[in-house]
Amino acid sequence: MALLFILPIEYFILETAFVYPIDINIPKYSLRWFTPTNEVPLCGKINIQKILIICYLLIYKWLGHATLATAYVILTKTEMANRENVILSFETLSGELTVKALPKESNNEPLYLEMNFPLGRPKQVELSEDIKNQLLQALKASTTTSIQDIQFCDNTKKLLVVFDSIDTILELNPNPSKLQEVKNDCLN
Repeated sequence: MALLFILPIEYFILETAFVYPIDINIPKYSLRWFTPTNEVPLCGKINIQKILIICYLLIYKWLGHATLATAYVILTKTEMANRENVILSFETLSGELTVKALPKESNNEPLYLEMNFPLGRPKQVELSEDIKNQLLQALKASTTTSIQDIQFCDNTKKLLVVFDSIDTILELNPNPSKLQEVKNDCLN
């Protein structure tokens, strides 16, 4: 168990994913995330670390997401690469999380992954225009970017921000320290 805490320290990674198969036929895996100090129930906060194994993943430029990196490796570097319409299922401390590859229109198109988070029952929140602007600035969004919906989950303490298109999301360049500075009573 100590090794699970040592590896994030040794490789200077804030959150490290550890995965092992439960049933390869389904395919179902156990997925756990560790920081240098503790196990976390859901790895979803943005960090700037670039993980080489997701260099071809659509959102590699700003999200070093251990779950997507894990799914990418399973879907492209294991026997799962030869299967069609694979939906990976991960058992986590937060519940079941699934990832699937979206169909490609051409061989030159990058791999797009769709991830469904564990059911956390987020609720829509109303944020002041000032807080929305702080959030957009922390995400380094263009001045024309508009937020379609904002939800917050008390259980996971995660904020879900919905934008109008995937292109808008790809243009974001989040600043993690600025995101942490965004304060709002409904998020505490």
